[in-house]
Amino acid sequence: MTMALQIASLIALSLFIILVLCLIPAIFYIRSKLADLLLARSRLEAELHLIVENSRQLVQNVNDITKRVNEQLDDAGKVVHTVVQWTDMANRIVTAVDSIIEPPISGLANKINLFRLGLSVFTQTLCAKRSNKQPKEEEDHV
Repeated sequence: MTMALQIASLIALSLFIILVLCLIPAIFYIRSKLADLLLARSRLEAELHLIVENSRQLVQNVNDITKRVNEQLDDAGKVVHTVVQWTDMANRIVTAVDSIIEPPISGLANKINLFRLGLSVFTQTLCAKRSNKQPKEEEDHV
């Protein structure tokens, strides 16, 4: 049994040596890949830091633009309010002037219409009397 134990330990030692010989290059390969991964991570971190800074600057610019747009909208609202007030004032002035001027003009127009109607009736009456007098004069001559 000692011989079997010695053979088993020799086989185990050979397998262990083969395992160590296979693990050493694998460990070096893994170590080089980890170094590459760490280098890529540091590059990515630098790029991400730059992207984060640019994003912060972009957000700040958007905030500034939004603030300016809000100020311009407020100014436009003030202008619209002022224009509405001026329009209301102009409407009141037009209404006041209309109420002052319209009755005399309407009265004058009514008087002119009445005068024209009276003149028309007068001329029609005058023409009718002349046409009525002519036949009587003709009868007198006959």
